Amino acid sequence: MIDAATKLFKQLDTDHDRTLDRKEMEGCLTEADWKAVNRDNDNTLELDEWLTIVRQCFNAADANKDGKLTAHELDSPAGQSLVLVVIK
Repeated sequence: MIDAATKLFKQLDTDHDRTLDRKEMEGCLTEADWKAVNRDNDNTLELDEWLTIVRQCFNAADANKDGKLTAHELDSPAGQSLVLVVIK
């Protein structure tokens, strides 16, 4: 998941400045999610902040904590949050 999320970060970074701004993240995060992870309040997400989101969403979706996501786990509300973040 981390490898895929890193590749997605690079794809979303359309201006190639190694950060994601709100426009690049449109539809991926709620306002609350954005504020929670953008700790430096610079209105961009760096790769480490982005991966924090992905890890949090993955861990929330991994109900049995086995490090894998089943179709059932992906169908859960937490799984759908992960899908929303990593599929644009």
